[in-house]
Amino acid sequence: MNLFNVIRSKYGQDTVKLVRAQEKIVRKAARTRNHRVFALHCKRLNITPKGLQLKCPINPSNAEKIIKDAEKRLVRESIRKSTESIKVLKKQEKEIEQRLDEMFNDEVRNNNGVNPSSHVVRDNTWKHLNNVRESEFARVKSRQIKKLKWWEDKAKKINISLQTEIDLSGKLLKEKWVVNLSSRTLSSDEQNVLSKGLNYAVSGDRNNSRSIEEIIVSTEMICKLDSIPLEEKDTIRGKVTSILKSSKPPLPNLSRTERNALEGLKKDKEVMVLPADKGRATVVINTEDYVNKVNRMLSDKKVYGKLTTNPTKKHKEKLIKTLGRFLKEEKITWAQKCSLYPTAEVVPRIYCLPKIHKPDWPLRPIVDNINSVFYHVSKFIAKEVLSPLVGLSKYHVTNAKELAEDLKQLILLENEVMVSFDVISLFTKTPTGQALEVVRSYLEKDTTLHKRTKLTVEDIMELIYQLINATYFTFQQQIYEQHEGIAMGSPVSPLIANIYLEWLEEEAIKSADRTIKPRFWRRYVDDVFAIVHKDAPLPLNRHLDSIDPSGNIKFTTEIMSEKQIPFLDMIITIKQDGTLATKVYRKPTHTDQYLDFHSNHPLEHKLSVVNTLVNRANTIVSEEEDKKQELKICNYPKWSVDRVVNKRKEQKSKNKPEERQRKEMEKMKAHIGIPYIHGISEKIRRTFAKHKVNTFFIPSNKLKNGLVHPKDRIKTEDMCGVIYEVNCLNCEKVYIGETGRALNTRIGEHKKDVSTHNQVVRTRANRNSSSQVLHKSAITDHAIGNDHIPNWNARVIEKEAQTDKRKIKESICIRKRPHNINRDIGGYDLPHTYDSLLEKVEAGGGQRRRSTVNTNQTAGGAVQRHLQKTRPFQPRH
Repeated sequence: MNLFNVIRSKYGQDTVKLVRAQEKIVRKAARTRNHRVFALHCKRLNITPKGLQLKCPINPSNAEKIIKDAEKRLVRESIRKSTESIKVLKKQEKEIEQRLDEMFNDEVRNNNGVNPSSHVVRDNTWKHLNNVRESEFARVKSRQIKKLKWWEDKAKKINISLQTEIDLSGKLLKEKWVVNLSSRTLSSDEQNVLSKGLNYAVSGDRNNSRSIEEIIVSTEMICKLDSIPLEEKDTIRGKVTSILKSSKPPLPNLSRTERNALEGLKKDKEVMVLPADKGRATVVINTEDYVNKVNRMLSDKKVYGKLTTNPTKKHKEKLIKTLGRFLKEEKITWAQKCSLYPTAEVVPRIYCLPKIHKPDWPLRPIVDNINSVFYHVSKFIAKEVLSPLVGLSKYHVTNAKELAEDLKQLILLENEVMVSFDVISLFTKTPTGQALEVVRSYLEKDTTLHKRTKLTVEDIMELIYQLINATYFTFQQQIYEQHEGIAMGSPVSPLIANIYLEWLEEEAIKSADRTIKPRFWRRYVDDVFAIVHKDAPLPLNRHLDSIDPSGNIKFTTEIMSEKQIPFLDMIITIKQDGTLATKVYRKPTHTDQYLDFHSNHPLEHKLSVVNTLVNRANTIVSEEEDKKQELKICNYPKWSVDRVVNKRKEQKSKNKPEERQRKEMEKMKAHIGIPYIHGISEKIRRTFAKHKVNTFFIPSNKLKNGLVHPKDRIKTEDMCGVIYEVNCLNCEKVYIGETGRALNTRIGEHKKDVSTHNQVVRTRANRNSSSQVLHKSAITDHAIGNDHIPNWNARVIEKEAQTDKRKIKESICIRKRPHNINRDIGGYDLPHTYDSLLEKVEAGGGQRRRSTVNTNQTAGGAVQRHLQKTRPFQPRH
């Protein structure tokens, strides 16, 4: 007998209706769950179901992006709606189930529990409903799987990967993007974070206090310009303040678990995170292994040696004396002397990058010369003096594009081969003496030198000898000196090496025997591409090795294989007719990792990645089929590639777009950089543009800023270009100051001034009078007038190398700390327009970490104990 006839006869038609209603709910719930799963798959695979696809009646350049965004939102809304429907259906199903259960139980109770048919009917009803649920779920699931398979087949036909539209998260290439050489086992979240690349900018900081203060500084730098009228300055300040107060911070682009993983990596001092020497991979190594490898490298006494004293002051005094003589002889101006003057005294610091493409990952040493004594002089020599001398040789190429153009005209003969030469350890093997003599000869032949500087060749060589001989650096607080070659990291090093190689190659080609002389020769820094007779590569290599008088410069040789050879970032192939074809070449170390599309970078930066690939495809790749393949590599969304390609077509159709763009930039009154905060920085740029100020964005909070720290930490007392804070031991007052020199020098001046006045014998009369006298520093005023003791453990609040910006930041810090003892508002008159904004920032931001310098003041035991503590910063309320 039919189940429903049995239910009707035993329980009535109302019970049958309830079971039928439960059937409908069960079927609907099964379908809805399937629809939700299907929508989730569509979201993961970046598919828009047919029912949610949109069509646009117009066809502007950004219409496709708008439609895609709308379709993605519809898919997300479909998932949300399905989730809500499932909750409602579950509730309805439970209610009917309870009602049916009560009916079946009443029947059992009425028969005193002795009627077995009641139990059978109840069990059969639940079994029937379960069968309905399973069959409906299986039916809909089968249909949805067919849909997904259809999408996959369609995707394969048009060569679109359904893994994701923007697959730069590292899921597909984690093993290639992250190389773990440490003993630490990386979690999946740690792997995900590192695979985003060290250039990945993290968003989601609810405070953004540092970025907001940087925007205020940039705004005031604009308002300092005389070309902007006074009333416009107030308008700019008001609009910027309004934007910063009303705008919301961007959403985080890291999950909570990824943020926790990032914090864990930062805190683990047993491992180091470094970029690979080549290929953009992220390398994790044990700190102990890194230190041991560097120490082994520095133990080579032929190349390096330990110093027992710090030579910085000796070099500084010599440079100051030289600059003073140049000024006296009117060879440099006062402004030039100030820009070249060695204010900072940071000892150069060495760090190394692992060469993961070689066995046992040897290290490439690099010396960081920023803020060292010769840093500004080195930049001046490199930019104004030596740069115009490089690239004058007919054998020099500036990039692969230029080489590809030269190769178009060549036809390789049957008895010729392509070969490449590479210099072994160029920087450490360049003979300093011979290289500087070559530089001198180039300078003497330079007919335009007098237009760039008033310095004579002897003056320039004097500066070059000084900075080349200052090849000292520090590692693990030990100072070393490099005996051979020139240091990587100095701005002049690549230029001197380049000039020496230009001389060497000209000598080599000029003196080469006719049988080994190359028919075609092009060099990029230390990489050479040549076309020679098939028997000439090895004899030519020996000839090249013999040219350097010191015998240091040696070359390696690579001969073409299977009619092709890699060079720079392209591979050169011989075609059947003897002409040469080129396409992009990726070394085994190349990771195909570009700027992650989800990084907190402005869109223009991401489009520039696409533009670079398009430009490289158009200039290096000679075959059309290879060009199409090249543009698929970055895995950026299709609309971004289309936008770049369309823009390039528009520019090509117009007359001289670069010239017009240059003229538009010349009309701008100023160019200013601001930190990038998504949704906020764009509004500020539009505001600045109305006043003819060009704005460029500077991404901040990158992963490398928090993870990569291979260099020795600069001691706080040696930091230069800082805003600092000195607390009072007897009250809550603080002094805010700034200095471009070493912090220890400035604190020493404060201490000397206070101690000088402390040596005066105090009486009630002169104590009262001294409180009315303005001394050299506000710290002295407070210490003498109130008989208080300053805490000479100065804390660094902010670092800023540029003087004007540093003075503005000092004024901001003073404004944020009303309990200061400063006599004035700082070195810059900061308008009160920002007061409410700074209060909001201070209330939300609290205190940032600051460094502390102990200047070993002498005081009583109680004072000494107090010096060991750091008074917590009190935010303004």
